[in-house]
This record gives sequence, C-alpha cells and structure tokens, in this order.
Amino acid sequence: MLPEATQTQPCPLCKQPLPVVKTVCPYCQYSKRLGKKLGSTGFPPPVSKPVQGKPFQAAKPRKRSSLMTDSKIDWGTIAAGVAMMLGAVIWFGLGLLLGILFYYPPVLFIIGLVTCFKGLAGY
Repeated sequence: MLPEATQTQPCPLCKQPLPVVKTVCPYCQYSKRLGKKLGSTGFPPPVSKPVQGKPFQAAKPRKRSSLMTDSKIDWGTIAAGVAMMLGAVIWFGLGLLLGILFYYPPVLFIIGLVTCFKGLAGY
C-alpha cells in the first residue's frame, strides 16, 4: 500500500488529481472540509489565456508649462530667503531711525540672498 502522502483522488469540482492529505484544491480552490469553493486568494489561476490588446508604448515626455512647475526651483527656500532679507531691511531701517547701528542685519541680508540663490539652483 502507498503512503498516505502520495495517494491521490480527483477533486470533486475540477477533477484534477488531489493528494488525500490536502484539504484545498490548488487548481480551483475547492475545500473538501467545507464542501465549497473558497474565495479568491489573490494568485492568478494556474492556466490563463494570454491578454489581448495593444502593444506596450512608452509614455511621451510632458512639456513644462511654466516656472511654477519646474522641479529645479525650490519656492519654499526662495520665500525663506526673501523673508530674511525683508526682516534684515526692516531691522536695519528701524535701528537707523532710532539712531542705533545694528551689525547683524547686513549679515542676515547676505544669508537671505544666498538662500534665494540656493532656492533658484534647487538646493
């Protein structure tokens, strides 16, 4: 007599050979224990027909319509640089009106200018 693992019997649903120890048919997903077909497992069926359709075509490159869609320009960095320069001008101007000469606003203005250029370069 053959060992139990090598004995087969036909599946009740699709008639494919099914080992006796298996409870679910790998071809049609019929469960011997439940007596019905199980839901989809997400795997494709063992035998499938080739898909008919158009051959694969590569996507056409899209044109950029304006500077706002250019990926090289970082608008957030440019806005931060402009805010630094504006803050430096206001700080320096208020200091001059009050008769105080601040040394940090020109440094902040230069840092803002460098930040704007970095944003234009995409860094």
